[in-house]
Amino acid sequence: MRVSSEMFKAARALAGWKQSDLAAKSGVSVESIKRIEKTPGPIEGRDDTYAAVLHAFATKRIEFLFEGGHGVLRRNGPRKSNS
Repeated sequence: MRVSSEMFKAARALAGWKQSDLAAKSGVSVESIKRIEKTPGPIEGRDDTYAAVLHAFATKRIEFLFEGGHGVLRRNGPRKSNS
């Protein structure tokens, strides 16, 4: 299941980023960020663009929830190590 544009905007707000901030953090153009946020529903488009913005959100510990409804969550505390 793909993140919706509504969840995307909520995640950006949780991160405290402007569209230009997310563009810089993800390497995706501001125009692409605007296009993603403008179209309601699941994000469509290139998989590499989608992966880049999700990775940028992950650096701020932002997660997208799909079970029991849809939502966005920002985890607190240090990241857990995989080792």
